[in-house]
Amino acid sequence: MKTRIQSDLQASAKAEQEALEKERLLKEQKLYRDQDFIRYYYSVTVHIQELKDKHFSTAAQFSGKTKSEQKALIKELQALAVTTRKELEGATIASTSQLLVDAKYAYINSLDAYRASLDQLLEKLSLGSLTPDDLLTMRNQISFINQWNTATALQYQAMATWEAVYVTKQRAVPKVQPAQVSPAQWKSYPYHMRNFLAAEALVKGQQFYPFYPEDLTARIDSVLQGETATTLGWKDIDQAARMLEATDAVRLGDFQSMRAQLYPDLKAPEIPTFSK
Repeated sequence: MKTRIQSDLQASAKAEQEALEKERLLKEQKLYRDQDFIRYYYSVTVHIQELKDKHFSTAAQFSGKTKSEQKALIKELQALAVTTRKELEGATIASTSQLLVDAKYAYINSLDAYRASLDQLLEKLSLGSLTPDDLLTMRNQISFINQWNTATALQYQAMATWEAVYVTKQRAVPKVQPAQVSPAQWKSYPYHMRNFLAAEALVKGQQFYPFYPEDLTARIDSVLQGETATTLGWKDIDQAARMLEATDAVRLGDFQSMRAQLYPDLKAPEIPTFSK
C-alpha cells in the first residue's frame, strides 16, 4: 500500500512538473511554431489529402463499372493507403507540437482501419456489385471514420492552440463541445477555435465527407452573418453542423470561395491550407 501511494505521488509530481514546463514553453512561445505546421503539412497533410481526394474521385467512377473494374479501383486505393502509411511513418514531427505528433499517429491508425474497410468492401463485391455510395460514404465503416475524424480534430486543435499562443495570447484552448456552444458563443470565438469545434462536430457526426472543417466553419459563419440561424432553429453548433450536412449545404472549397468575404484579415499558420 505504501509503495502504491509513493508511486501515485511520484506520478502526480511528474505530471505537475510537465504541466509547468509546458506552461513555461507556451509563455516563451516555443511550442506550436509555424515551422512545426509547415513540416507537418508537407510530411503528413499532403499525403492524407491525396488519399482522401483519390477516395472520392474513385467513388465517382464506380457507377457503371464491372465487378472486375471495381475491384481494380479498390486495389488502387489499398496500394495508395500502404504508400501513404509509409510516408507518415517516415515523417518527423517536432515534439514541440505534441498534438501534431498525436494527429500523425492517429492518421496512421486510421489508415490501417481504412485498409480493413476496403477488405470488407472487396468481400462484399465478391457477393455482388458495389454502389458508388458504398465507397463514397464508407457506410458502416465506423472504426475507420472515427479514427480519421479524430486525427483531423487533433490537427485542428493544434492550430487552435497556435492561435491561443500567438494571436489571442490566451495560451489555452477552451474546453467545450459543439453541443455546448450557442451561435452567439460561436461568433465570439476566434477563427481556429471555430475550426476546431467544426472538426469536433464531424467526429460526433460519424460521417466521412469530402470537405474539411474550414469548409463547415465558412458555411456556418456565412449563415450567421446573414442572421438566418434563428429562422433555421439552430440552438447549438452541433445541431447547426448536422442540419447543414443533412441538406448537403457544405461543399469542398467553401472556405476558399468565401474567404475574401468572411476572413479578409485571417491570421493562420503559414501553410497552403489558408493561403489566398
